[in-house]
Amino acid sequence: MIRVLERAALVADSGNISVHIDADAEDYHILVNPMQHSSAAMRELLNFLGQIGYELIDEDEYDPEFDEDGNIRFYLAECDPKVAE
Repeated sequence: MIRVLERAALVADSGNISVHIDADAEDYHILVNPMQHSSAAMRELLNFLGQIGYELIDEDEYDPEFDEDGNIRFYLAECDPKVAE
């Protein structure tokens, strides 16, 4: 697989959703403000991430985590890039 992003910090939905990619540390996650984020923005972001080779890990595989600001952390895994929806 060709790595498109090895290190990135992306912000969406006026800062209510952020993506953190650090291939060296194998740390891929999304932070979501549970009270302020837009579901449409989240779907658009997940579609974009799928196109560049990242997908959500099933939430059943880990317990929910929160950062110091109360944002929910969702983990990502590398995958084969998908076609845009």
